[in-house]
Amino acid sequence: MIEHFDVENTRKAFLNHLQFVKTPGVLIVTFSTPTFLYRMTRFLAEFLDM
Repeated sequence: MIEHFDVENTRKAFLNHLQFVKTPGVLIVTFSTPTFLYRMTRFLAEFLDM
């Protein structure tokens, strides 16, 4: 729940996750606010069984 961290810890959490992405990988970061982008990303992830 990255949105609950302060700015510095958000940065640390993001960078820690990023180090596990293999080249040419993609890191998808979403927030639980049900925006259009969130709903579409979640739909796509579920559709692709990710």
